[in-house]
Amino acid sequence: MPYYFTPEDQSEYGDEYPLRLTEGRIPYFHHGTLRNNPYLRELYPAPELWISPENAGKYGIVDGDWVNIKSPRTDGKDVFRDITTGLSTDTVMAGGKDAKFGPSEFAPGEELTANGQSVVKDGIFAVARVTKGIAEGTVYMERFWNPEFLEDGSDGRKSWTTENMNVLTKNTGYFNPEFGTYTLRGIHVKVAKAQRPEGIWYEPTDFEPWMPEPTENTGGAFYTK
Repeated sequence: MPYYFTPEDQSEYGDEYPLRLTEGRIPYFHHGTLRNNPYLRELYPAPELWISPENAGKYGIVDGDWVNIKSPRTDGKDVFRDITTGLSTDTVMAGGKDAKFGPSEFAPGEELTANGQSVVKDGIFAVARVTKGIAEGTVYMERFWNPEFLEDGSDGRKSWTTENMNVLTKNTGYFNPEFGTYTLRGIHVKVAKAQRPEGIWYEPTDFEPWMPEPTENTGGAFYTK
């Protein structure tokens, strides 16, 4: 039967991270695709953080502000773990001796290196959308990534860490016995007003390098001079 389990980050960090973040999808993109489509990015250039007027006022945020979002994971309190090193052949989830069978429910794996953790220490960024369509105490954000960081030879890891709400999730349990997954929604976070991060493309003209270019006519069945 269903039962209520108080999330660990609520009991341990709820005062410091008072907002609960949920996530979903929007009609512009399909999963991780099309973030390098200049027309779609002009319509939706950066992820929005939906926040209630009450909470926006509490943190000095107005509609359209850039905001920074952090969770216990970005701050090193619930660190990233390598799920492949946690594999245990003694559990049902393991199913075999190879990592391809997935992580063990009972062995979360070794902590990633300090260098790996430092990649996400600044949290993530989004544009605030102040709306009564989100419950007070809750915020919402779409998954996102930034292919523009792969264009200029800079640190390519910024493409998936700068605006990606998956960075805020946790993979250290509690593991639901019915689904076996770690926490992807209902994550405790804190939000603060911020500046637009350097390197993010946002204005329509920023996406010009991705615009299609005409080529010579290659002929074909419907080609006429």
